[in-house]
Amino acid sequence: MMNNRIIWISSISHLEQFTLHVKNKLQVKNAAFPHVRLLTNYVPINYFSKGNLSISNGMVSYIAELSKEGWIKKYYNLDTKLQFSLLLDEILKIDRYMHPEHINNYYRTNWIRIKTSKKIFTEDILLSQGGSGPSMNGIIQGTNEIYYKLKELKG
Repeated sequence: MMNNRIIWISSISHLEQFTLHVKNKLQVKNAAFPHVRLLTNYVPINYFSKGNLSISNGMVSYIAELSKEGWIKKYYNLDTKLQFSLLLDEILKIDRYMHPEHINNYYRTNWIRIKTSKKIFTEDILLSQGGSGPSMNGIIQGTNEIYYKLKELKG
């Protein structure tokens, strides 16, 4: 059982758009693309929803959360209404995914790629342990724990 993990949700197409924004230094301040304001800088983000993941009783559940706003940091254009539940039987495949375009190590996330029989999006779900600043180091460990737990439960 794993509960209340802060998770990022993304997709391959979102990561492709994210890469274009970063590589071309596209302005995101007034864009519809998900981004965060850090003091006075506006930065694109490699996920489109952030929330809680729970794995228990043969089910994987996700519920988006509202991001806390503050003077230092504010998120824009995240999907705060996204929620889904998957029975383990609805998960067809669990893999890892790392976007082939290498930007820098800070954004180099080794995602969990879930192919499902349930149509939540038009493409596979990518999920990763969330984090920012000093907690970025916990992303790898947390994502690995989730990946191995899903693989174990799926059998």
